[in-house]
Amino acid sequence: MKLRNFILCLFLVSVAIAPIRADSDSSDDEIDPWCWTHPVKDVSEIDHDEGGVNWGFCQLPEVNSDGTTENVKIPYKIYVVTPDIDGSGATGAFYITMQGSEGKTDEVLLTNEGFEEGTTSILNVVASNVGDISKIVLRNGGTDTYECAKVRVELGTKFWDFDC
Repeated sequence: MKLRNFILCLFLVSVAIAPIRADSDSSDDEIDPWCWTHPVKDVSEIDHDEGGVNWGFCQLPEVNSDGTTENVKIPYKIYVVTPDIDGSGATGAFYITMQGSEGKTDEVLLTNEGFEEGTTSILNVVASNVGDISKIVLRNGGTDTYECAKVRVELGTKFWDFDC
């Protein structure tokens, strides 16, 4: 019984971690949020591409080496709520621009798939650090009309809600 519970626990942990690691792939202009953390035990081999026992999600720098925040890229989690109303969803590309106390992001692609009515889509983007977010622009790049209910932008434990 203990062995079965142990194997089940290992399986659940690996399933929970796998989607997080899969989302960490980044292009050259994005910051990879995975890094080597303080060792909890002695490990002789370190694989910087695939991680290891001490591979973890690290706090990204909030300032450049010269102390400025200009062009610092950080990961945001975007929630887009589409109401359960006939015709509220849309297909095609959608983009977001965020404006805050430290500036404005470039237009960032959220999805090429669009949004389905009655759903909440959770999307991860990497964009410039704009500080405290005061305004967003959600742009529909497709031809379908789209009705949004709410957009939430999260950065760590901070979040900003915007009604559409």
